[in-house]
Amino acid sequence: MGTSCRREGKWTKPDAQWVKANWDASISAAMKKVGMGMVIWDEEGEIMAYLCTAVDCLQDPTIGEALALRRAMLLCEELGFLKVILEGDSQVIVKAINRKEDLYTESMEMWWMRCGLDDH
Repeated sequence: MGTSCRREGKWTKPDAQWVKANWDASISAAMKKVGMGMVIWDEEGEIMAYLCTAVDCLQDPTIGEALALRRAMLLCEELGFLKVILEGDSQVIVKAINRKEDLYTESMEMWWMRCGLDDH
C-alpha cells in the first residue's frame, strides 16, 4: 500500500488514483474519552467515506491522535484503498510517521489492553 502522511495549512485534493484520509482526535480528560473522526476524499474532492467513533479510558492526547491515525489507516484498508495520503494536524504523530519512528511503546500496549484494543 502506498501511503504518505502530512500536515498542511490548506487542504488540497489528492492526485489521480489516490485518496486522502483526513483524521483528527478530540480528548476529554475529565471523561477519559477520545472522539475520533476521519474523512476519505477522492481526486475530485468528493467524500468517499467517513467515520466518527469514541473510545473510553483515554488520558494521553498523543495516544489519542495515534489511535485516530490507526483507525483511519484501518478504514482505508477495509475499503481496499491502496494509494492513500494520510493527513492530520498532530505534528508529533505526523513527524514520527514521516521519520518512520516506532510509536508503539510499553505504556501504549498497556493502554491498548486496558481498553480492549489489543488487536494490533
